[in-house]
Amino acid sequence: MASRDYFDKRKLVLGEISLDERIDQWVWILDKRIIKRFVTLKERETLVQGLICQKCGAKCKGYCDVS
Repeated sequence: MASRDYFDKRKLVLGEISLDERIDQWVWILDKRIIKRFVTLKERETLVQGLICQKCGAKCKGYCDVS
């Protein structure tokens, strides 16, 4: 099992690199199964705001009324 120091160091390193640079370097970060480990909550909210709904075709964040 990884030590707590390793996890703290990872958070520090990720905080120094901007979100755009991380996505350019590591596209796999956008995978929904692992995004929580490499992106902060505020950055995740920013990403969700930019997503386009498959139901209505707008940036509704999943709150559309289309059935």
